[in-house]
Amino acid sequence: MQGIDETDDGDSVDSVASRNGTRGRWSGIDEIHGNSLPRNWNLGYTILMSAMNRNNVEEIKARIPIEDLIGSYIKLEKSGKSYKARCPFHNEKSPSFFVSPDRGGYYCFGCNAKGDIFSFVEQFEGLDFRGALKILAERAGVKLVHDDKADGERDRLYRVMELATAYFEAQFDKSAEAKAYVNV
Repeated sequence: MQGIDETDDGDSVDSVASRNGTRGRWSGIDEIHGNSLPRNWNLGYTILMSAMNRNNVEEIKARIPIEDLIGSYIKLEKSGKSYKARCPFHNEKSPSFFVSPDRGGYYCFGCNAKGDIFSFVEQFEGLDFRGALKILAERAGVKLVHDDKADGERDRLYRVMELATAYFEAQFDKSAEAKAYVNV
């Protein structure tokens, strides 16, 4: 079995990384404690995708105009290109809540509430993003598609972290110098 600082060719990770231009990343490490990791594994730039497909969010925004959505919750008055109303998030006597269809957002000058259709439903209904997404998808007639790849990516990242933790714990137990350094 190779060490953490060696590749399967016996080269050091630093030499492989400098050849590949990936110094400081997980590149070149093929195996840790017998578990395979993909070559050129890069934790620094891995982005966890949402479990719901991003295209669904854009499709929902395109199908539900913000003025129609907010108008179904509160009474909006036309004011130029925008709409105005009394803010549903705080008590007020005169309208300070503005909805801009061109920008697809809203803003309240009284309480600084702002956002898009998702944040409005989240605040008004007291839901999280996933709950607002379900309500708006149903209203727009969009079927939500669950992305299993995102869950798999998260599981793989946890597995890598567990392997790294196990490796460094084992190295710590072997090293009297490391134990002396932390006074254990």
